[in-house]
Amino acid sequence: MIWTDKFEGNYEIYYSKIDNEFQKVSKPINLSNNNGSSAFPRLHVEDDMIYAIWYDYSPGQSDVFFAKSIDDGKTFLVQNLSNDLKASYNPWIDGVKNNVYVVWNDGCFIWRYGNLFCS
Repeated sequence: MIWTDKFEGNYEIYYSKIDNEFQKVSKPINLSNNNGSSAFPRLHVEDDMIYAIWYDYSPGQSDVFFAKSIDDGKTFLVQNLSNDLKASYNPWIDGVKNNVYVVWNDGCFIWRYGNLFCS
């Protein structure tokens, strides 16, 4: 499961694994782990592959971040997907047969208009 919480003073993205019997929950892993606020996480799971996305306000404007685990959630590799000066928001993730698709809105210079990006 994935969620936003304020355990450490600012909003962060956390991941925990729940066993198949819904009896045990693993210790939460802080995926965003920064000084800014992170929000709106989404999760996609296939076999032992776990993918997560969210947007984050750390750099002074929102960027879309992506995390991937190939070891059933023990470790994650995190990457900034949008990494630009425009506001990036509304991330969404889906996938089929470990082909993962991420889309988000990216603002432009004209207010109320934006672009849709896919990675």
